[in-house]
Amino acid sequence: MTTALVLIALMAVVCLTTLIGGVLFLIGLFRKKRAFKRMGALLGVASIFVLAGCLIYASAKVFNKLKSTNPQKIWEATVNAAFDDTAIRPSDPAQAKQILSGKLGKTNFLERANVQGVWVDAAFLSYGYFLYVADEKELLSAVATAPVDPSFQLISDEICKEASWAECEDSLMYPKGPQRNLPGWTPEAVVEKRCYRCLRCPWSHTILIDGKTGQVYHSISEIRE
Repeated sequence: MTTALVLIALMAVVCLTTLIGGVLFLIGLFRKKRAFKRMGALLGVASIFVLAGCLIYASAKVFNKLKSTNPQKIWEATVNAAFDDTAIRPSDPAQAKQILSGKLGKTNFLERANVQGVWVDAAFLSYGYFLYVADEKELLSAVATAPVDPSFQLISDEICKEASWAECEDSLMYPKGPQRNLPGWTPEAVVEKRCYRCLRCPWSHTILIDGKTGQVYHSISEIRE
């Protein structure tokens, strides 16, 4: 579980505790029952201390790294650290291929491909990065015909659309993303870049193909309506 998920879970507990405390306090206020008011106040104070403690702990860790007293820098670094997924390790090749196959449906080229990948099942959106060698036409055809969720109102693409590196860079080079743990993940170093994007609801595909080697850098992210 990532630090971001832990913080989200703690925030949910704090919000729930505060809500319960507020309800109990109001019941005690209107019914003039001190026990309810006292319990509600205690829950409210407890939730504040828990939240403050989490923020202080996270900020202290960042402070030790930064050695800075600038509050803005400490806050920005705390947020960045909370949503840093670089600690997530890659899947084994068989699992990575299975995950990618699940997103593309039945394909032939994946049967002979050696797939490296890392996948994140996050609380809100799932996403992943995959590295492999494939024939460009086979790959683009497979992505453009990948299964879609018919319940989505968004219209899926029927073809993979060419895109510029500037349009794809953020999806492939997210600095806090776990793709940093994939050996050989260097899309920025590719000289002959061929970039494509394709929306196959609920998945958005961003693809960079090395025109010289056929190496594929494939980013998949979940979308929500």
